[in-house]
Amino acid sequence: MTNIYLHENFLSSAMNLPKTQKNKISKFLKQFQENPNHPSINLHSVGESMQDHRVKGARLDDSYRVIVLPSEAGLGYVFLYVDKHDLAYDWAKSKKFELKNKNGYFQISDQYIEDHETDVKTKLFDGFSDKELYDAGIDESDIETIRRIENKESLIVALKYFDPMVQSVLSLMADGLEVDEALEKSINELKPSDSESIVKLEVDETTLDQLDKANPDRIIKFEVNNDWDQFFSGTLEQWRIFLHPTQTNLVNASFSGPFQITGSAGTGKTVVLLHRALRYLKENENKKILFLTFTANLTVEIRSLLQKLIESSGLNQSLINNVEITSLYRFSETINLKTGWKGTIVSRSDDRVIRIWKDVTNEIESSLGLTKDELIDEYYEIKEQKGIFEIDSYLTAVRKGKSKLSRENRKIVWNYFEKFESELRKRSLRTPEQSIHESRLYAERNPSIRFTHVFVDEIQDMSVEALKLIKSLSGYDQEPKNGITLAGDLNQRVYRSTYQPIQAGIQIQGRSHRLRYVYRTTEQIRVFAEKLIEAADINANDWNDSRKGDIANHLGSPPEIYPSSNWELITTEINSKLAKWESEGYKQNEICILYSDGNTLSIENPIERLRKSGLPIFELSAFQEDRPDIAGYRLGTIKRTKGLEFRCVILIVSIGENILTSLNNLGLHVRCELYVGSSRARENLVVFD
Repeated sequence: MTNIYLHENFLSSAMNLPKTQKNKISKFLKQFQENPNHPSINLHSVGESMQDHRVKGARLDDSYRVIVLPSEAGLGYVFLYVDKHDLAYDWAKSKKFELKNKNGYFQISDQYIEDHETDVKTKLFDGFSDKELYDAGIDESDIETIRRIENKESLIVALKYFDPMVQSVLSLMADGLEVDEALEKSINELKPSDSESIVKLEVDETTLDQLDKANPDRIIKFEVNNDWDQFFSGTLEQWRIFLHPTQTNLVNASFSGPFQITGSAGTGKTVVLLHRALRYLKENENKKILFLTFTANLTVEIRSLLQKLIESSGLNQSLINNVEITSLYRFSETINLKTGWKGTIVSRSDDRVIRIWKDVTNEIESSLGLTKDELIDEYYEIKEQKGIFEIDSYLTAVRKGKSKLSRENRKIVWNYFEKFESELRKRSLRTPEQSIHESRLYAERNPSIRFTHVFVDEIQDMSVEALKLIKSLSGYDQEPKNGITLAGDLNQRVYRSTYQPIQAGIQIQGRSHRLRYVYRTTEQIRVFAEKLIEAADINANDWNDSRKGDIANHLGSPPEIYPSSNWELITTEINSKLAKWESEGYKQNEICILYSDGNTLSIENPIERLRKSGLPIFELSAFQEDRPDIAGYRLGTIKRTKGLEFRCVILIVSIGENILTSLNNLGLHVRCELYVGSSRARENLVVFD
């Protein structure tokens, strides 16, 4: 058997092939592994026309060729690229392939920035000396090429030819950081400082024997199994095979206490949680794991992904039963039932709650200086979100963004709160936060319900009391090591203000790590989404969450924005766009139409209108997995699609208004919701505003 190593460039190019050729890849690899000299493969040297004379070509079919590189010791081949005959050879013509001594990574060198006339007088790295670029990890032979980079888009083209450390440093330098600062930040992110177990690179340059071990995130050894058939047919996600080095280090690292993962939409925070959960299942099948999310829909998706990950890893499929995957409120309701409580959890919009508030605030004291609505807001936004359950804590609570309220008036307000909660108890009702509070008290009294590891996604939407519940479920005080892993993104807080874990007694200082490499969306979509929340009141310092150095790994078309004066115009444009995408090979389940059900962006539910226009619609509902075998364009609210992604997204922002030109007039949560909606798109984004 011949050893075959697949470079990430090969997998990326293979996934861009037409369906007919894509379906041939898995069979071709198996045949090559059995006999690389088989006549149908026609492995041949093309070194005379290549800068790297070792390069060989292989025949996928009559029109397509595979670029391969044999090892110097004859131990195997690295598969580098696949494309149409001439395009494949053109790609390889000017490249050199080598294992770089400096960082121990297999690297592809190329004159990838073409010389051409341009009106741009300054280049991206003009402010850095040759020595600084060399210190950043750029070889002397590549410095002149780096000097020709004009903007972040051309930087993306260049970055894929460098190892992850150089990618990170150059991205940060492009956003204004000095070399030393960029290096320090990159080292900390690629090798977490508190980590007790980091994979060390040990490479014999003359062989491929350890190449996949040295480059676990860029090269993987091909082994015959069914997963490759699934991968090349498009039913197996690439992240199940490849992880970015920053993700790999966070998966493998051990920490002396809880740690937190931050990052923009599409950086793979949930992916890290899934692989980390898999790691603990591999280490000990008796681990008791809790995977907690804020939204219910995401739990269905996570269960499906973790099940697939367990299966593809060759583990016992029953291990999924060792992981409780649930949403925050459903979990708290389950614990409430264990206490013998048989009531109902009710939201603020529930008719029963509205009637109780109406009765309680019927004769509000004018001296308070609060309207009825303001008093109700005070209950949910201050008392509940800050986890205040005693009057003494309320009397000293910081009420940022609220009008001043004297100590005496706070006592009066607290009386209204107590009357409201008394009425709830009479009817066996609880608010979601009351449910979480009771769950936390129960968990503190009953250590038997605690978990070995607690993973929490969407932490940006969780209250202080929810964070306290998470702490109590992890056995934090008894065994803090690796007990809690938190993941979230400040830009995706669509429900409430974000609180720091320290406010719940969860200490993560020095153990917060940010992912910067956006692999879901194109750079154009990433930039568009980021501008939606630019300059919004987001205190990144709370989470050490600076967005400098964020960059996507591929380019595409800029988002298209259309006017939305009426439904007829929107429907016509949507039908036109859908027809175009389908003609280009996109499937219905890869396309999603999104709208907001929030107060500020509230629009008429488009489901019936779109169905009447003849469109096949599959509505994304609560606790329902998005099954690819069901036909129909996906349609749902922005909040319902948190954690999901689609190749094409149509985002209906407003009807008859123009909101995007007056972003500063929108509230923080509205802008965050727009960010979430636009960042669901991987390749194409169309916005109606």
